Amino acid sequence: MTDWCCYFVGYCIQESGYETKDFGFAPGTIMWTNNLKELGKLKSADNYTPQVGNLIFFDYGGRSHYKATGNVDHIGIVVEVKDNSVTVIAGNEYNGQTSNWATVSYVNKYILQLNDDSIACYGAVGSAIEKGLANVCLLYTSPSPRDPKTSR
Repeated sequence: MTDWCCYFVGYCIQESGYETKDFGFAPGTIMWTNNLKELGKLKSADNYTPQVGNLIFFDYGGRSHYKATGNVDHIGIVVEVKDNSVTVIAGNEYNGQTSNWATVSYVNKYILQLNDDSIACYGAVGSAIEKGLANVCLLYTSPSPRDPKTSR
C-alpha cells in the first residue's frame, strides 16, 4: 500500500496545467507543508479563511498536536467554502479516514466545519490557479458528500 493522497493532489495540479513545484509538491504531507512554509504560502487554520482551490492539510491528533509537532497526516483540495464550512476533495480515503492501511481506497468529497479540530493548515498559492485546480479535481468525485459527524 502507498499513501497516495499527495499524488492525487499533484495529479490534479498537473491536469490543471500548472507546475507542481509552484504548489510546493512533495510525496509526503510533512515535506509538502515544509515546502509551502519556505515559499511563504502555508496558512494556519486558526487565523485564515480558506479559498476555493487551497490545499488543506489534516492532523488527526488535532490542531494542538500540529502546533506542537508540525506533523500532518493527510492532504486534500478545498472546492467550496460556504458559511462556516469547507468542502474538500481528497484521495486515499476509505470510510471517511485516510487509508494507508486499507486494501481499497478512493477519492472522496466531504464537508467539514471550519473549526474542525483535524484541519491543521492550508496551502494558499493564488486564487486563479486554485480555481482551476478545484475544477479539475471535481471531475474525480461522486456528487454526495460524507456526513462529517460519522466520518472519523
